[in-house]
Amino acid sequence: MAVPSAHKSAARVSMILVWAVRFTWRGTRSCSLLMLRALRLLPCLPRVRTLMDTTTLAVPAGFQRVCEGKAAILFSGEVFYNPVQEFNRDLSILVLNTFSKILANERAAKAEQRALAAAKAAAAGAAPRVKKAKDPNADDEEDEQEPIKSPADGMRIMEALSATGLRSIRYFREIEGVKQVIANDFSADAVAAIRRNIEYNGLSAENDIIPSHADASMIMYQHRQPASRFEVVDLDPYGSAAPFLDAAIQSVADGGILCVTCTDMAILAGNHTETCHAKYGATALRSKACHEMALRIVLSSISSHASRYRRYITPLMSCSIDFYVRIFVRVHTSAALMKRAASKVGSVYQCTGCDSFALQPNGRIVETGKSIKFKPAMGPPVDRHCDECGNSFHIGGPIWLDPIHDVAFVRAALAGVSAEKYKTHKRITGMLNVIAEELPEVPLYYTLAGLTGHVHTVTPPMLKFRSALMNLGYRVSTSHANPLAIKTDAPTAVVWDVMRCWVRAQPVKVPKERKPKEIAAAADPAPDGEDIAAVEGSTTAEKADGASESHADKGAGGKDKDKKKRAKDVASDPIATRLLAKEPTIQADFTLRADANPDSRKAGLARFPEHPPNWGPKARAKRRKAEDGASASEDDADGAAAME
Repeated sequence: MAVPSAHKSAARVSMILVWAVRFTWRGTRSCSLLMLRALRLLPCLPRVRTLMDTTTLAVPAGFQRVCEGKAAILFSGEVFYNPVQEFNRDLSILVLNTFSKILANERAAKAEQRALAAAKAAAAGAAPRVKKAKDPNADDEEDEQEPIKSPADGMRIMEALSATGLRSIRYFREIEGVKQVIANDFSADAVAAIRRNIEYNGLSAENDIIPSHADASMIMYQHRQPASRFEVVDLDPYGSAAPFLDAAIQSVADGGILCVTCTDMAILAGNHTETCHAKYGATALRSKACHEMALRIVLSSISSHASRYRRYITPLMSCSIDFYVRIFVRVHTSAALMKRAASKVGSVYQCTGCDSFALQPNGRIVETGKSIKFKPAMGPPVDRHCDECGNSFHIGGPIWLDPIHDVAFVRAALAGVSAEKYKTHKRITGMLNVIAEELPEVPLYYTLAGLTGHVHTVTPPMLKFRSALMNLGYRVSTSHANPLAIKTDAPTAVVWDVMRCWVRAQPVKVPKERKPKEIAAAADPAPDGEDIAAVEGSTTAEKADGASESHADKGAGGKDKDKKKRAKDVASDPIATRLLAKEPTIQADFTLRADANPDSRKAGLARFPEHPPNWGPKARAKRRKAEDGASASEDDADGAAAME
């Protein structure tokens, strides 16, 4: 009978380790070399795990079977479950599979370094240096040391708000290298459902997936010591994850990954600034870029929690999806690198008239040779009044100003997408391709509709506007958060000059400048009168681009019957009057460029698909009267807005 390749590899590693032990007594380098050969093979060993087929199991009365990925659960309605969040779960599994490979390679490299160091120490007759573990509450700035782990140790995952246990079961069955998952929930009904579903999938509730009935924050605080931390902590609450961030950031292992979902988009998008400040320590603004600003507010909050414990974060992927945000960050421990956090966050100055914005970091770093000094920021970046329209500014933030994605990680995740593994593979492929095309170091964006709306002109084709900026030597991209986004490194003045050039190319009569008294009377609009772009539904990129092109062709062809109306609108709008009164300092060239069309659009990917049926948030699951409602469930919805 043929021996499977996995067993051949295992047998080979075992033989090498046996011979390494036999050579140990000789005190030569043979042991170290053999150990190195075995360590190199460990990441390649597949996990041998027998998974039970649940498709043929009977369904008890009063339940319905829900199949998703390689998992199946029994659902009765007592515990929260949202089928629309399958995309969230598929994306999370893809990210964690990619992270698992990276973690195994990093551990193998460190193990090889330790083996080489031990071999050199043995040859020199000296004992290898061993670092003692440090108390994370110690006052000194030395970094605590976590236990040394090999690639064979795998990953431990904490799902703090598990509900049905579906996510935990899928994690254990579909992610390579998972050693154990803790599925926790505060609801007794949820814990009963978790136990039932673990058994239904033929898994062990003692070794594979461990059900836990505890407060989410308390169980994470109990694992804050370096020896008991998790490689992965997943927060997917009903509403905001803010109450759990402090405990979560402490329970993630050094180099581990924290997964965070927040669905209180009405708050993060600027509808309730006081609540946003209370939850996340930031002021959200009503902005056309509100979806990306929501991501950056949550990242800033996570970074703030991490800094308190000499830790810092590295965003891997930050996604604005439907009615929520989903964020994946790596958490590292370093008292030295943590000091850079202040320069990675800052404030947003947004004009109350034309929505122009400027960014102000909270700190700056001065590096001279090996000397590194951390100093206060210098600002502000704007005058009291906007250079473009003369209005004043709103100040928001702090928000995360550094990149919100690791492009290399995103591309590595894309390589792992397959139709066999992920039902939502088309949407994942489209969204990740758009994310990979985003300008990583350019925070926030303008929208084409927002720019044209302020000057009451026809909307130019997206590719023409992108080409105009690129012909001036600037870079431009779209954003996965908005199909009409203009993310560019061009200064605000250049963006508006391109728009002025477009307006002047259209046969629209611009009225004379109004009298100063008339302008002052309608200078700054009241906050209640501002445009709101809170939780707006996305449309397909093709519809968005097609709409702008049809309007533009209509104007360029001289067939627009609304010229007089638009001229009247400009005359009655002081913002438009002042914007168009300025002469452009550049001459925009709207000649189409081939590279202005993104590769994801050329490939016809599902970049901004239509929402699925019943895509919105769901109500909380019904609880027994004995429960006080302090529980939070998984795969939530935007119920937070209703509770505020």
